[in-house]
Amino acid sequence: MAEVSGAGKRSDVLITGALGAIGSYVLKRFISEGVRPLVYDIRKDLTLVKNVEDNFDFVEGDVTDEKMFGRAIEDKNITCIVHMSSALGKVCESEPKVGWHINVDGTLNVLENARKHGVKKVLYASSKASLGHLTGEFGHPTFKPVGEDHPFRPESFYGATKGASELLGRQYKREFGLEFAAFRFASTYGPGKMSRHGVASGISKIIEAGIFNRPLAIKSGGDQKNDYVYNGDLGKAIYLAYKASSKLSTAYNIGSGELHTLKDVAEIVRERHPAVDIDIGPGLVDVANAGELSYGLMDIARAKREIGYQPAFNLADGIADYEKTVASVGLDHSV
Repeated sequence: MAEVSGAGKRSDVLITGALGAIGSYVLKRFISEGVRPLVYDIRKDLTLVKNVEDNFDFVEGDVTDEKMFGRAIEDKNITCIVHMSSALGKVCESEPKVGWHINVDGTLNVLENARKHGVKKVLYASSKASLGHLTGEFGHPTFKPVGEDHPFRPESFYGATKGASELLGRQYKREFGLEFAAFRFASTYGPGKMSRHGVASGISKIIEAGIFNRPLAIKSGGDQKNDYVYNGDLGKAIYLAYKASSKLSTAYNIGSGELHTLKDVAEIVRERHPAVDIDIGPGLVDVANAGELSYGLMDIARAKREIGYQPAFNLADGIADYEKTVASVGLDHSV
């Protein structure tokens, strides 16, 4: 039985996976704009949204459950679905069938229910992992910005599920006129990622070493440049697309517009916490064995031009807000 909580009138937007590390920032952005979303998530874990838990409605359900998801959106005047729910890379790599079911079958379920129930717009959280390793002019040392027309060449099961989901969305847009847009995030960071995203949380390890004053040593790779985008900017981009009155493109790159290294992160953290012992070794990452991580700079010109996206957080501002958020929700990764 679906659990529904929260008082007041629902808005027209449903967000799947809104209680996760990235989804929580999308949720908080909508709430800050005066929107009361309907959240659809597998479990009611309020860890990352403690300060806004009275400002949204909640349905507990599995995104792969066609009937339950359909009941969640019918008769509720939902005109936009923000699909943030996803199996993470560590799940996709250890259990590919499970990862595919959650990420691809789940997306298909969202799209099909959107078509059946007259939802006008689906905004999908994709990833640059769908592009695979960025080499040649797009990799070290030139780092030409990667445009939305870059081909899918995933090097991980996770990246394959993201690319497949984008292709499904394109078909629903072409065949049924459903407005679909995928948002390919650069390398993201924000509270909750370290405990939930595993290997993809190197930058969070450095930031939280400062917050909790614990020593950290990373042997190598400190000179590798990458595009790190703060979760707050992801929430901003999704909200801008939700509000856009003009037709959306099928895909948007969302990044910071800048390249930084782990040494840059460590330098900012040391300035904020001079007593912390952080040692970042030199050199580049062995890209060929880097799993789902793709090192490069995302071209965000289309997002700027079409939805008015402009990164609000540079690296220092993102780290400062990260610390503020950890304090506000009482997040404890100190052990």
